Amino acid sequence: MDLDERKRHILKALINDYIVSAEPVGSRTIAKRYRLGISSATIRNEMADLEDMGYLEQPHTSAGRVPSDKGYRIYVDQLMGVEKLSQEEAQYIRTSIQKIAMGEIERIIRETSKILSFLTNYTAMVMAPETRKSTLKRIQLVSIDTTHIVAIAITNFGVVKSTNISLSKAIDIDKLVAINNLLNDKLTGLTIEEINLEVITKIQREVRGYNEILNEILPILYDSLKCMDDREVYLEGSSNIFNYPEYNAIEKARSFLNILDRKDILYKILSCD
Repeated sequence: MDLDERKRHILKALINDYIVSAEPVGSRTIAKRYRLGISSATIRNEMADLEDMGYLEQPHTSAGRVPSDKGYRIYVDQLMGVEKLSQEEAQYIRTSIQKIAMGEIERIIRETSKILSFLTNYTAMVMAPETRKSTLKRIQLVSIDTTHIVAIAITNFGVVKSTNISLSKAIDIDKLVAINNLLNDKLTGLTIEEINLEVITKIQREVRGYNEILNEILPILYDSLKCMDDREVYLEGSSNIFNYPEYNAIEKARSFLNILDRKDILYKILSCD
């Protein structure tokens, strides 16, 4: 059964009230506060229907109703609407983004989560893009001294990964440049997913003259590229939940904070279509 307009208004009013109070909401409360133009008895009957449809729950026989997970889902997807930003909020976003626009993608995502948390006063979660489908744009080997280098990998998504590599023997600049060019020739244009052990082994087999150095660099570079596939979740404003009455209950707050510590759960939540 689809929700008709009256049921949608009642469900929206009930969830709005519950978010503020964290207390079960009764039909008389909705009738008094939201002026829907219908009686308390009619609202009570509609709430009973919404409960039968799975959008509401009744924690106690004599209590009002609270939203179910299904109720929250339709509220977020269809009922809550999109509020227009104030001029001050829009300016705050523009100013904040301008400061980080030329930064690395990780910093941009992290700062974006801070902006979301600040403006909404909620806990903000932002997941980094999936890098295994991204293309390797360039590898740069930078000499620190004769036996230490930094390998920097850059993708078309703007993701930058740097890795320190210690060598057993000294390497001169000319040889490092030659290896750098070789790696770019063999690896740039491939996706992170495509750079597998078969590709690494093929480079080791085909290249002559640099085998000893490459045997030290390639395994570490390969592991570094594979680590780029770990999608980071950025969290800001975890303590903001305590601004809402629902989380005044210690068990609820603890449960929520425990979820924030579980990356596997956060991945699943943020990956849902």
